[in-house]
Amino acid sequence: MPFKFTGFTDEAEKSLSDQIATLKEVGWNAIELRLVDGKNVCDQTDSEWRSTHAELQEAGIQIVGFGG
Repeated sequence: MPFKFTGFTDEAEKSLSDQIATLKEVGWNAIELRLVDGKNVCDQTDSEWRSTHAELQEAGIQIVGFGG
């Protein structure tokens, strides 16, 4: 079974666009989503979540987990 490489990219970058760029740089297409712009994804408003989800989908990034 092939492995899917993923990680908490908020440890490298704060903004979602920079997190996506980091994933692309290392050739990964999955993220364990935790912080976006310093805010826990679980605390995002519905509007913020829709924007986050859309940006990840547009970039071809799959969410494989959430961090607390």
